[in-house]
Amino acid sequence: MSSPTGIRKASNVHGYYPIGISTLCSRLKWLGVRRVVQLFQIPLCRSLVCLAIGLVVAVGCDLPARPPLKGDVDELKDSIQKKERDGDLNAVTLEPPGAEFEGDWETWDAYFVNQQHVGYSHLLAKQSEGEGMVRYELESRLYLNQGPLRLLQQISQRSLESRDGRLREFEATVRVGPATTRYSGSVVDRVLSVTTIRGNARSPRKIGWDSTCRGLVALEQSLRQRPMQEKGEERMLKMLLPGRYELATAQMRCVGRAAVPLLDGELKELLEINCQIQAEAGPVTYSTIWTDDRGEIVRTHSPALQLIAYRTDEKRATNFPANDRIAASLPLTGKVKDLNRATRVGYKVERTTAAAKAKIGLEIQPFPGQFVRRVDDNVTHVLVSRRSETAKGFLRSELAPIDADLTETWYIDCAHGRIGRFIAQTIGSQQLNARELALELTRAVRQNLVDSAGSDGIQKASVVASNWAGNPTELAILLTASLRAKQIPARLALGLKYSPGQSPRLVYHAWTLAYVDDQWIPLDPSEGGIAAADRLILSTTDLSSGNAAQDLVPLLETMRAIKVEVAGKS
Repeated sequence: MSSPTGIRKASNVHGYYPIGISTLCSRLKWLGVRRVVQLFQIPLCRSLVCLAIGLVVAVGCDLPARPPLKGDVDELKDSIQKKERDGDLNAVTLEPPGAEFEGDWETWDAYFVNQQHVGYSHLLAKQSEGEGMVRYELESRLYLNQGPLRLLQQISQRSLESRDGRLREFEATVRVGPATTRYSGSVVDRVLSVTTIRGNARSPRKIGWDSTCRGLVALEQSLRQRPMQEKGEERMLKMLLPGRYELATAQMRCVGRAAVPLLDGELKELLEINCQIQAEAGPVTYSTIWTDDRGEIVRTHSPALQLIAYRTDEKRATNFPANDRIAASLPLTGKVKDLNRATRVGYKVERTTAAAKAKIGLEIQPFPGQFVRRVDDNVTHVLVSRRSETAKGFLRSELAPIDADLTETWYIDCAHGRIGRFIAQTIGSQQLNARELALELTRAVRQNLVDSAGSDGIQKASVVASNWAGNPTELAILLTASLRAKQIPARLALGLKYSPGQSPRLVYHAWTLAYVDDQWIPLDPSEGGIAAADRLILSTTDLSSGNAAQDLVPLLETMRAIKVEVAGKS
């Protein structure tokens, strides 16, 4: 229904989202194990930096209806398909870089799904003094749910461009849950050389690069430098796609003016633009963008998941309860009271309905200190105990130490001289038996290293020792390497740790199993001693592949398939 001025009124959706989020969202639906591996091989946020994003709040007022956004997207698809059939796709002008940089700018944006604040991004464009170049910096954080699993995804990205928008080089870190991928690239002689790094694996590739190719901020640059204003105006860009760092083609079409609800629920007249992005591989993604007359993006909406955002300021972009930097977590039914005194905790682990329909099996295994009783195909009872007991009716672990538990790997580089120096600097030449030594090394890691819980990535043990800092996974890696260096068999335990609070949950955590006195003992360097009876081991590993993502895939796959409740403690 049209307004008296002929301006269409936007539907009551809360904000906008960057181009390409529909692809991200589709990947977060239920996937099998092979698809989860791809989830780490190809970062989820395909074009998170294409647009700066903004804050949305729930707009509760009744707004006049307008045609659904899906219709606009379908219209864009039909238009493009018709041009392809008619061989007239080149009729849309390909816009190369060329507009001069007009001055420093900065944006803050916030993401919402189903009226819940789920993330933000910060984009900074700044002229580099003395270089005649422009530096673009992006930091983004996004929390999304995959069934019960809540997963944190982060991008930290830097790029250097000429003042007229020609990419020279970039570097980026993409973190999906606890797994990290790093990228770097530079343009030389009409070729963009890109290197992807996961653990010890480096994968180089080359992308043909000509004068029409634009960098990682192409859409934002184009709209700011030459706003779209006329209904039916179309534009195409060749650009480097953030999150995947491959060449893609973006096509935008202005569909006219619309009255759009903003942060406070008031309507503002904005220009509405439909956009599609096609990468060299993968599906086409669609979004709707709203800009002001200056070309600044005010709001974007991706109909695939109804993920929305509004441009805003730093305080409102970053201020939301879920902003806790926990890499992965599960909701938990029930509470563990007097956790510090608990030596036995029982959990009921149940396969989700979605996992059952997808025929994803539930396999919680017994590990040292973890006893398992399978009730049926969907329910398993788990008893975590720090007592010496038989746990009648439960399966117990038969894990035995093997040669690999003393072997050096890329992450657990126990033979590195820095590991020996760390041991010498922290515990000296004390005469200790194996158990005392294991406990003293655990305390040494806790007492001497800074807990950088919010840091990105997973570093090898020697790097952690050199930095004297690490996140919980890195602390466990250093402890494991230190134990092996002292000829104590050890391996990493990956799983879930109880996190108290008003809404208790289980969070991703890593700790260490050490074999002393003919038994495995659980050691948590984040706590400085024997691991509490509050956790579930989902797998153990020595990270021998050199790619931590491969070891984290089973963990996240299991997390997406289960729901957990506290069955009791004593």
